[in-house]
Amino acid sequence: MKAREIEPEHVDAALAEIEMTAKNPYEEEMLLCELQQKAEKQLREQGDFGKEAIGDFWLLVGTRPYMRVCHAYVETLLVNRKMRLAAKECESMLRLCSRDNLGIRYTLIHIYAYLEEEKAAQKIFKKYHGAEETRLPLAMALLSYKLGKEEAARKYLQMLLDNTKDVKKFFSAYGTKKMETYTETLSPYSYRPHTMEELFLAFTDHAYAYGDAHAFFFWAKESLRGMKRVSAKR
Repeated sequence: MKAREIEPEHVDAALAEIEMTAKNPYEEEMLLCELQQKAEKQLREQGDFGKEAIGDFWLLVGTRPYMRVCHAYVETLLVNRKMRLAAKECESMLRLCSRDNLGIRYTLIHIYAYLEEEKAAQKIFKKYHGAEETRLPLAMALLSYKLGKEEAARKYLQMLLDNTKDVKKFFSAYGTKKMETYTETLSPYSYRPHTMEELFLAFTDHAYAYGDAHAFFFWAKESLRGMKRVSAKR
């Protein structure tokens, strides 16, 4: 609050104030939308929205507060289940910062999985080298399964198995007390990539995609029983 009094135009301070004082998800969404527009106007006036900057946001320190506001706005849209608006905002963020320092690709591909938009998801998977990732093939396995493409879903499961440790344990934990116990011990600030920690993080961060996908988890558990790590990359 004091930071806002001293520097009323401070974007990060305004973001913190909204997150602390918004009375409900609707109010938070409206306030974040307003702040996003205001922060974008500031950047444009400063010349930070020029063609030479597009794609390299976040590398420019002055753009980071704006990107943090965009990220918070996406999260609120997801809470409010405005999925296509959230997808549009994620697409905009990736256009501004193609290197994706905030990990927006993970959110976007899970939104596509939720919306069952295969072509758009495949573009993200290809652009960000999904075959070497954990969360991207997990999302694609879910999406393929939802579309009735089980052969394709198994291929993504195989990638996941090759890239990430303890995949079978993760799926075996689903529907048991182990799942709940483990997710409660996760740190939201750190995890070990390509481990069960990242799988559980994906499960909790993208609950809108996985929360009701019960059949997928039981199908994957059965499918993985006959699989072996072919070319373990981790």
